[in-house]
Amino acid sequence: MAKKLEPLLKFSKDHGIVTASYGGLTPILPARAKDVPESVRSQISGVLDKLAKARGADVTQNQFLLKWLQKRGILAVTTSSKESRVKEYIETQNLRDLSDEEEQSVVEAKGDSHLRAFVSYAAFFPNQKLKAMKPSFQWMDKER
Repeated sequence: MAKKLEPLLKFSKDHGIVTASYGGLTPILPARAKDVPESVRSQISGVLDKLAKARGADVTQNQFLLKWLQKRGILAVTTSSKESRVKEYIETQNLRDLSDEEEQSVVEAKGDSHLRAFVSYAAFFPNQKLKAMKPSFQWMDKER
């Protein structure tokens, strides 16, 4: 998360509002942040590898970052089409919580680096007003 979100997170916490993050790993995982300079990506990746491996040989960057979101009071909403990744996410709950020092290490390593992964489709249609899409649940009716 960019540092500019800190006031919003504090406000939410102070008022009992749970912040949810869809795809919350994408903006900070170095492999996915192609618009972040390579030097910054290497720094973040190195810190994440060091912190994850200090918790055990099988702990991944994904798991460590999910615990980081939890430490910051953020509900991580994520999914994957890969069974192994879903298992990895589930196993994250068996890891101990992050220390304040571990949390701060990630904050310092990533600095203000941020990738906006889920862009608005409105950017692709600048001359049109987009109408609200109505979800279709026809596939559910077929299974019944």
